[in-house]
Amino acid sequence: MDLTGGKAKFNYTDHYVIEIGQGDGTCWGGTPTTCPTNFRQGNAIRDNWMFHTMRTAIYGRGMGLEIRDNVVRDQESKAHWVHPAGVRIVSNGNTLENRAIDWSGWNVVVDGNDYMVRRHLMKDGPYYSIDGEGILLQECCGGSTVNGLEITNNVGDGGYIGLYKVRDINNALIEGNNLNLAPQMNASIWVLANTNSTDFEINNTRVINNTIEESISYRGDAGSGVGNEIKNNSGTGGTITHSCAANVVVSGNSGLSVSACGYLTYIKGAIIAQGDLQQQPVMVYPNPTYGHVYVRFTDTENASVAIYNAQGKEVYLNTSPEMVTEIDLNNFANGLYHVAINSNGNVKTESLVVY
Repeated sequence: MDLTGGKAKFNYTDHYVIEIGQGDGTCWGGTPTTCPTNFRQGNAIRDNWMFHTMRTAIYGRGMGLEIRDNVVRDQESKAHWVHPAGVRIVSNGNTLENRAIDWSGWNVVVDGNDYMVRRHLMKDGPYYSIDGEGILLQECCGGSTVNGLEITNNVGDGGYIGLYKVRDINNALIEGNNLNLAPQMNASIWVLANTNSTDFEINNTRVINNTIEESISYRGDAGSGVGNEIKNNSGTGGTITHSCAANVVVSGNSGLSVSACGYLTYIKGAIIAQGDLQQQPVMVYPNPTYGHVYVRFTDTENASVAIYNAQGKEVYLNTSPEMVTEIDLNNFANGLYHVAINSNGNVKTESLVVY
């Protein structure tokens, strides 16, 4: 493919379909005090039908935001060659923002939506674009904390529900959703109050009466959570993992195995006391990922990289990494892992989602 001259073919579907409440995209993990323009009132996206092949179908922000009764359809068997910047070939780790609903705000309702999400095959494969979320809140780029949320009665054809790497989560209900698995997609529920460098709290947050084809992960390692539940969900062989500090009541679930509470307890005791690399330019990418992940070092002297599963068991160790180390994840089950990168006695940890 010739991309000389700084030009590439324009794709008329390479944009958001509906976007409302655009405010300050530089504000991360916002609140009405820290990011007031992201919390305008009166925003609603309702009763729309849309087809898209790339980017986010629905993007909304606001205080009291409502996203109700929309239908989102996507294209099967997609492939992509051109980088989002339009002037070079995509890499295996690019995101094309294939998402159904991306939201932020407080007192938000996401109810009764019927969505489909598919990822792109990157070039000739075998890797896929790093995206594929069904209903997503993230810390970055105008994201918010959670204080008042209902994600209810949605039907997903591919695409997980994720409060993904956000700050404090309070007063949230995820109930009555039906998440169906699709090729190269994920049909899980992620409630993760963690931004890689910092753990946050979860309180009064319930994941109840959902039907899913994969797993539920629930992590809030700061403080001591209250009023948290994972109850009466049904699955097809996935796993429920949860952090001890969140104090989650887990009961009445069927078709889902339940792991003992854990996450970072083992890793903190075994590794983190050696030092802190959080501010160092060591990168783990892409994340979330499928099939592989790269770890990039600036110094490999006395370096190592280890991966732990949610129960704290070491599932990968490399004591002689290259400056850019590719790790094959094809034999990893879908789920949440923790990457521990050691360089000269200092350690950086990062959550890694494999799907």
